[in-house]
Amino acid sequence: SAPEDDLVGEFTVNAIVSSLHPAITKQRLIQALEADPELTKLRQLVLDNQLEHLDKCLQAYVSADATLSVSDDGLILRGHQIVVPPSLVDEVIATAHEGHQGIGKTKSLLRQTVWFPRLNERVEAAVKACLPCQASYGRQVREPLEMTPMPDGPWQHLSLDFFSPLPSGAKLLVLMD
Repeated sequence: SAPEDDLVGEFTVNAIVSSLHPAITKQRLIQALEADPELTKLRQLVLDNQLEHLDKCLQAYVSADATLSVSDDGLILRGHQIVVPPSLVDEVIATAHEGHQGIGKTKSLLRQTVWFPRLNERVEAAVKACLPCQASYGRQVREPLEMTPMPDGPWQHLSLDFFSPLPSGAKLLVLMD
């Protein structure tokens, strides 16, 4: 590849990493990747252009719509997204969901910069397990109907409403005692 391509690639990686939470540094991503035997194997297969030798467990990283590459720092890229090592996935989801903006927005924020297998499922599970989100988006529970107590005599409890339209177009004012 041309030096300009390498520069653009590194610029992209640095921009992506800087957009993540400050606790998720490029160095942490590299260390987590190197500590994961599956991802180190995947990285080597990408570097050697040997993706046809993928194990079944690594097939989740390959798709028709995104090609895998390796940055100069050793991070695996899937298209324009950094592949997040499994040990950092929960932390990355939590940082993307910090504002409690919901499932769709959290997925969208993540897809702009990172990727990991089962992203949709993992984000949905995390947001559904988020206690502040559950409290604010709680299920709407209808209150049970309560019977109106019977009055002791006439004209103590009145209800008034319009009944319309009648076939003639007229409106009736209905008073109920």
